[in-house]
Amino acid sequence: MNDKALTELLLASNPQVVVLVGEPVFRLSELLHNELADDQDVRIVECADVSEWVELKSASTSTTTCIHLTSNSLDIDASLGIACRKSPDLVLVEKTESSTDSVQIGDERFFAFGFRSLGQASIQPRTQTRWYAYRLSDYKQAPDWLNARFWAHPERFDLPD
Repeated sequence: MNDKALTELLLASNPQVVVLVGEPVFRLSELLHNELADDQDVRIVECADVSEWVELKSASTSTTTCIHLTSNSLDIDASLGIACRKSPDLVLVEKTESSTDSVQIGDERFFAFGFRSLGQASIQPRTQTRWYAYRLSDYKQAPDWLNARFWAHPERFDLPD
């Protein structure tokens, strides 16, 4: 997935605020400004890390977020949980790992929070980058039985089986 595709994903839902967390994703800032139409009023916020993002008070209800995580990131599960709660419209996570890292972050940790895999790429010979997306609307699809076809029929309550 290239940077242009990431910016298109971030802007697809017409957010009021786009938050970039982690210096490596700051590279998307210029692309986001270029992609914005003149009539779009989107605020782009850059935060150095997740703790700075948590302290950020955003009054907007429509926020999309792109986070950069590495194997050295502190408490990845907490970061993913915060991301899902703070920006349910869309969270994109860019995960970079080197084959020399002592700790590897498995895909199952992202899947446990409802993230979907968007793809992967090798940037350098020993460095792998993967992208994940989370949307609350995609997290839990409505089951087939949850519709009027399967509801109880009150007119049949008093009838014997």
